[in-house]
Amino acid sequence: MNTVVAERTQRGKAQGPCSRKHPFASAWDWRIPPFRGDTDPATARRARQFRIRWRLSNPDAWQEQLKALSHFDPDYTYDEGHEYTEDWTSDPDYPFEHRLEFNKDGFLVPPHSWHATYLTTILLVLQELFRRGLNLTVSEPELHFDSETSRNLLLLTDGGNFKTQVNPDVAVLPTNADYAKHRVLRTDLGEETPVMVIEVVSPTSVERDRDEKFRLYSSLGVSEYLLVDLGDADDTPQETDLRLEMFRLQDNGTYALTGEASGGPPYRSIYSQVCGTSLRIGPPRDKVDVPLFQWYDPDQERWRDTFSDEHAEGHAEGQLDFALKMLKHWLPTDADMDLVAKQWSDAGIPENIDDMVIAVQADPEQWRAILGMPDNRAH
Repeated sequence: MNTVVAERTQRGKAQGPCSRKHPFASAWDWRIPPFRGDTDPATARRARQFRIRWRLSNPDAWQEQLKALSHFDPDYTYDEGHEYTEDWTSDPDYPFEHRLEFNKDGFLVPPHSWHATYLTTILLVLQELFRRGLNLTVSEPELHFDSETSRNLLLLTDGGNFKTQVNPDVAVLPTNADYAKHRVLRTDLGEETPVMVIEVVSPTSVERDRDEKFRLYSSLGVSEYLLVDLGDADDTPQETDLRLEMFRLQDNGTYALTGEASGGPPYRSIYSQVCGTSLRIGPPRDKVDVPLFQWYDPDQERWRDTFSDEHAEGHAEGQLDFALKMLKHWLPTDADMDLVAKQWSDAGIPENIDDMVIAVQADPEQWRAILGMPDNRAH
């Protein structure tokens, strides 16, 4: 290891892992999760194991570090295998907005670049699909389950504690769900279980999505589990690499693969009982760089998606409505949507709206600055 592995206190004990603010700090040692350029891959991976071992060996000191965080949640089961700082976390199930991931080389990277884009696309398609029905779609809810489920499935943290929460990418709730409570799903308290869960698979999530979450969702009784696989590309996904896989719950309580569809020609589809129609990843349209997530509308006898619907309308009003729909899912509840609508109606929709949506998702409290909106609040 080409750095000092640990600094010693006067009492001879190794100091615990520390954090720094994202982005980079000027110095690096083993206690600081590294970005590319801080050290070499072998050292980065080894240092991560040292940090995990320290947390396992010093649970009281680690708990004190956690309690010092402004977002500390005493009811959450923190995982020794992940990093928790004041500014970000590597735990995909922790209810905190700012997340980073470890890549295969052991360096911190932002979440898969196309994950947020596809998540928004899928969510908007399902909301349009269920617009006249009572099913509810929600992105990244907190899904709680009891420790007995965790015990039976051996869903453990690195320290052997039972996990009791995950955050699905998209959940479709049953018709009797309480919309007011849909962001926190307490199946451990007898509340409704999603009838469908969708996970957008990225290289860093593939093992969890295909193993841990696969077993969990079937155990909870989720009727359909849809995997949207983006392939291994760090940049724009290749059209032929994207695919859908539909797993349906069987009478014996396990999942069976009932459909698989490719993102490339001939654009095969899969049927969803929950959606009551077929789904597919369709061909790119116009200025859309990647294949589209689509549903088949039997009334109009065509494949539909939000981009195509708005393009077909050919009206500025339709484009504005679509842009506002994209933002609505990420803006804080007190955001002035009328202000956004008026400014964009007067000045036109920004050309970089997709980048804006992703930026707002990452930092919703800064939505005014990101969208270029005046701040008229009293100080």
